[in-house]
Amino acid sequence: MQDTPVWTHACRQAAAPPLSPRDQREADRAGRLIDPAHAQNFLHARHLMRLLAARELRLAEDAVRLEIHDDAPPGVEGDDSVSVSWSRSGPHAFAALLRDGRLGADVEQVLPRRVAPMLDMIATQTERAVMAGLGDGPDALHGFYRLWCAKEAVLKWRGNGFRGGAKTIDIPVPFISGGIDDVELDEGGTIVHLKAIHPSEDWLAVLAFSR
Repeated sequence: MQDTPVWTHACRQAAAPPLSPRDQREADRAGRLIDPAHAQNFLHARHLMRLLAARELRLAEDAVRLEIHDDAPPGVEGDDSVSVSWSRSGPHAFAALLRDGRLGADVEQVLPRRVAPMLDMIATQTERAVMAGLGDGPDALHGFYRLWCAKEAVLKWRGNGFRGGAKTIDIPVPFISGGIDDVELDEGGTIVHLKAIHPSEDWLAVLAFSR
């Protein structure tokens, strides 16, 4: 049994050959993105997910069909034992796969931004107090992205995205501040593991997964 998700990350290069949609649904989604770069970032994330699934499932990349649902987590067509999740932010794409479990993942490009309005949307009172204690420098910026990625990863794990209510999740203080990269949450009796992945200064990802 696979204990933790396998994952991969890639940063799309602007000079890379353009990607084409795999099917009509993917073409329709990409076509709604007015900026061609955004459309390519969208296709890049799905392409990365298919590459990871192909590698782990020992399939040809063009044999992998991703199942996309409006009200349930995504999957790989024909293999219910596999949980997948992918995310994109700017040119960064992140994909993860877990066997015999449940998974959510989020990636964010770490850029300077005003975080106060977004904290009002997603953070509990305790989490806002933690963020206030981090000041307004690099520690606060990274704390915000750790909080945001963790919330989105858990909501993807639940299967309902941000409409599920970010304030219904409490992220432990040491995880937000960067004191620890691994922590467990109790989600209605199910233990969900959070893992932060931050190998460079310009991107951060968080995995949420369970058995």
